[in-house]
Amino acid sequence: MSERSSVAAAATTWVRERIARPSRPAEIVHRGGHAVYLDDGTDVLAVVGVAGVRVPCAAQTTLPSLQALTGEGSAVTVGDGRLVFAGGEVRISRTVDQHVPALDPASAGSARERLGDVVPIPIAAELPSDALAGLRAADPAAPLALVGLGSGLTPLGDDVLCGWVATMAAARRLEESPMRRAIDAPLLTRTTSLSATLIRCALEGFVIPEFARLLASLRSAPSRVEPADAAATMLRIGHTSGAGLVLGLTLALEHLSTATPAASDRWSKSATESHDSAPHVTRSCP
Repeated sequence: MSERSSVAAAATTWVRERIARPSRPAEIVHRGGHAVYLDDGTDVLAVVGVAGVRVPCAAQTTLPSLQALTGEGSAVTVGDGRLVFAGGEVRISRTVDQHVPALDPASAGSARERLGDVVPIPIAAELPSDALAGLRAADPAAPLALVGLGSGLTPLGDDVLCGWVATMAAARRLEESPMRRAIDAPLLTRTTSLSATLIRCALEGFVIPEFARLLASLRSAPSRVEPADAAATMLRIGHTSGAGLVLGLTLALEHLSTATPAASDRWSKSATESHDSAPHVTRSCP
């Protein structure tokens, strides 16, 4: 890459809105060959290469490596439509849709059956069983018991919560749940800045494409992707992040399938029409 190159990237509307704000300094909180994560004091934004996980807070490039782009320097600015590094800048040239596909709550039971028990037992065993039971029951105390629990930039408890939140958002049941009020700004200070950002993305229905494909494969409508294949892809993401997201999805489906069905009347036509397909392009940290 030549000095001060300009790199085109794809990104969600969530990313575009934040990059469009006035320019400000950002701190590199994680740097690797396939991804770099920047904290601007409010959110964490990322730039990922072709082999990086396409987190919803990332500008997605086709670079095989980010080493030349990020250089050795730590000075980075974000805003005015670009991310500026020591070795060049990134501009968003294309918008991608990474919303969850809509899920009819009435189909949650059958979706849970289609998913099966795919999460490795040791993954669930890392977290308190009462906290997972609380998440299954949509107990507002559950997030406090999970957030920040586990190792890594995205602790396992956060990954599970993200999967639960995104599934409830897909079913249009998140805003009415007391859990939504429990996941507030003070709670998110208990975890890493990256995890807090990804939870906020999930609250708005933004997810990695692999999660959206898995959820789409579980709906009653025919899907080009088989649930077993989609779940296997998720489990390969990160050390435990993909598995944590799937565990959260499982608990949300179990909650939806046992909740009092106010089903069809509340499943509006607009809900089935918006974001009704998996993302057009492509959590854990690579």
